[in-house]
Amino acid sequence: MPMKQPQSKQGLAALIVLLLAAPAPAVAQADDGVPALKIPISAEAMSLGGVLPMLEGVDAVFFNPSGLAAVGHNAVTMTHAALHADTRLDAVGGASRLGNFGSLGVSAIALTQDAITARNADGLDAGSITAYDAVVGLSWGRSIDDHNIGFGAKHVRQTLADVTAQGFAFDLGYQYRFSRAVLGASVQNAGPAIRFIEESNPLPTTVAFGMKYDVKGILLLNTSIAHRPYVNRTITSLGAELSLGQMTTLRAGYLAPLAADASSAARALSNFGFGLGWRFPSKRFKIDYAMMPGDSDLGMTHRFTMQLGWGKGGGSYSSRSMRDEGLDSPEYTTPFFQAL
Repeated sequence: MPMKQPQSKQGLAALIVLLLAAPAPAVAQADDGVPALKIPISAEAMSLGGVLPMLEGVDAVFFNPSGLAAVGHNAVTMTHAALHADTRLDAVGGASRLGNFGSLGVSAIALTQDAITARNADGLDAGSITAYDAVVGLSWGRSIDDHNIGFGAKHVRQTLADVTAQGFAFDLGYQYRFSRAVLGASVQNAGPAIRFIEESNPLPTTVAFGMKYDVKGILLLNTSIAHRPYVNRTITSLGAELSLGQMTTLRAGYLAPLAADASSAARALSNFGFGLGWRFPSKRFKIDYAMMPGDSDLGMTHRFTMQLGWGKGGGSYSSRSMRDEGLDSPEYTTPFFQAL
C-alpha cells in the first residue's frame, strides 16, 4: 500500500504552483525584447515543437532549472544553428551534481548577425555595423522526494554598433514526477525592462505548463501550453518521440498559436519540426539534428546539438533511466519552441 505523502511536502507543491500561476502585471507593449531569450536552444526543442517546463537534465539550464535535479554526474551540451538573415545561434551549457545540495548549471547564449551596411542621411555608405545578443546564466535544481525545484539568474547584453543595453532575468521552476509521467511548470525571463537607445522593452517573460508521458519506454508523448503576458500571446504544442532500439530516436512536433485569426497554410507548415537523435554505444555521447520547413519567405532552418557526459554517478530517476543512465537525463524531452 503506498505511503501517504507528508502534508509538508503537499504544502510545498501547492505553494510553488501558486507562485508559478500568479499573473504577471498587465503592461501594454507592442513587443517584448531580447530575441536570444525567445529562440529554442536545443535541436530537441526545435524538432518536438513544444514548451519545455517538464525538461530534465543538462538542457534544463535553458528551459526549467528544476530539471537539473535529474543530473547524475557531469554533462555539457552545445548547439549551433544557422538562422535567417545571416543570423547564427550558438549556445553551451553545463551541469554538475553537488551531492545532496542538488545540481548546479551554467549557460551561455550568443545570437549574432553578419555585418550590416550602414547609410547616412544622404543614403551613402557609412561603413558596417554589427549586432548581437549575449546571455550568461547560473542555475540550480534539487529534488525533494518526487518534487523538483529550481532557480536561475541570467545577465543579458544587447549590442548594436557602439550602443549597448544590459539587464538581468530570472527563472523559477517546479516539476512533479509520478509513475511514467512528469508535470512541469516554469516562469522564464522575469525581470525589469531593458532600455535600448531611446526605447524600453520588457523581457520575454513566459509562464509555461506541460506534461510528458512515457509509453513502455518506446514512445514519449508531450503536451504543453505557454503564455507571454507582455504581448498577450499563448501557444500550445504537441510532440512525440519514437525510440528505434538503443541508439536512434525519431521526433516530430507542432506549435499552435492560440489566436482568433487562422494562420495561412504556409505559416502552419512552418510550425512543424522534425528531428533525429543518435546515442552512441558508450551512452556518454549524443548528437541531435532538427529541421523546420519554414515558409516560402524564410526557408528551411537546421540545428545541431551535441551532448557529452562524464564522471561517476547514475543518470536520472526517469522512467527510461535504466536504459539511458549514461548521459545525465531522459532524452525524450519536450521543447520550448516559440516564434519571435
